[in-house]
Amino acid sequence: MVQLDDCPPVTFVKRRNQRSLRIRVKADAIVVSAPLRCSDRQMAGFLREREDWVRKTVQRLSGQRNKRHATLNERRGFTLLHGKWVPMICRPARPGSEDWLLVWREGRVDVYPPENLDVLDMLVPSAKENGAKSGPAPQTHTASLPGDAPPANPLRQTQLTLPLNHEPSVTKLIDVPREIRIGFEKEWARTRLPEEFEQVASSLPFTWTRVFIRSQKTKWGTCSSKGNISLNWRLVKCPEFIRRYIIIHELCHTVHMNHSKAFWSLVEAHFSRVDEAHAWLKKEGELAFL
Repeated sequence: MVQLDDCPPVTFVKRRNQRSLRIRVKADAIVVSAPLRCSDRQMAGFLREREDWVRKTVQRLSGQRNKRHATLNERRGFTLLHGKWVPMICRPARPGSEDWLLVWREGRVDVYPPENLDVLDMLVPSAKENGAKSGPAPQTHTASLPGDAPPANPLRQTQLTLPLNHEPSVTKLIDVPREIRIGFEKEWARTRLPEEFEQVASSLPFTWTRVFIRSQKTKWGTCSSKGNISLNWRLVKCPEFIRRYIIIHELCHTVHMNHSKAFWSLVEAHFSRVDEAHAWLKKEGELAFL
């Protein structure tokens, strides 16, 4: 079967229930799918006919990927929460600790690495020294939870309680491993998003069944015919007005399970910044998937 030079590998798939030929281009793969009746020659010809479009799409996705990597490199030592880049401050390891502990503070995340981990290579210069274009140190909303946020990462945890006004003695940023950072962000989302949903929904005339925090790859939220609403955990990275918009959007689906004029009229009746929200999601939404 056909492979394209300077492109990701091509996979050819035949599916019983598929009715037409399709091409799906991803950053690391190209998938040509077809009904069972199609021959290999037809599938290869279909790909060749659309080769120019495939190559342009590959280049576009590659450019987006490079841009994402550049953004992450510039923001080493930061995590995106509530629409702002929050510094992750390296703190002394807890005696005998084997796990990472990340604790939300006002305007920062304190990071306590495992005791036996050499973090010297993980420390990064300050935003100014690193040439980041972020200007002043990022700030975020004050946590609404009493005391410290619970520890949040995918490894074993030990709760650590410190006064909210406790200032770190070490001010170096630390480039936390991606799986640890994402684990923290997910746990933060599981804590914050249901609370925020209840706050928004309780003031509106909608009826829903349950709220779930999911990890959708392409959707910010969904609403089932049974009134179950799922929110993407990545919403915790977005500004407050975006989270509010997605919550209201999904609540309106409990009335209209479509995107009809009636649906959009209902959304706009409860949220006046729809166009602004769409513009932000189109321009900045991809940052939440870094």
